[in-house]
Amino acid sequence: MPTAPIDPLLPANTEKYKATVQNAASKEGLVNGVWNAILNRRFPTDGLAWTINPEYHTQGGYPDFLVIHMENSGAYGAWTVLYEGKDASGDSFEKILTQLGGYTKDLKAGKFVYFIGAKGRACAFWKFTKGNSQETQQMSVKDKKVQLQNVTTAKQYDLVQDQTSISIILAYILDNLPTS
Repeated sequence: MPTAPIDPLLPANTEKYKATVQNAASKEGLVNGVWNAILNRRFPTDGLAWTINPEYHTQGGYPDFLVIHMENSGAYGAWTVLYEGKDASGDSFEKILTQLGGYTKDLKAGKFVYFIGAKGRACAFWKFTKGNSQETQQMSVKDKKVQLQNVTTAKQYDLVQDQTSISIILAYILDNLPTS
């Protein structure tokens, strides 16, 4: 069981949350806005323990968000999450995964980063490890535990219907942070 808290993605009025997510699904900027709120709740930027960097410049392009865990010294630390969002009719999860993989050129060999892909209300999670043979593992939840599988398919979760599973995956990420 994760040690990080498993609670609602956004502890707002449930009906308001559902309506917000549904209304945001048709526009990429609004999808990213919902995820910005979720990421800020899970990776709080107060005290600069985390930074959530929009359109961060990597050698492979500009992910919508790069979440960085700051070192105690205040120096930029480990990349934790690369996030790419689309509206509900946007690119497939296969294309989103390819796009996220393209952003990893700056990642050092042997290091890993988590990927979050969003498409309207749907989202998927992967763990990417850079090395001689790059490894992308799909993240899914079974019996309230995160499973890592060596497949590049997307186990999709719905932001309204699957809040518990999404929270378990985000807690897993917090319990298993990359190092710089």
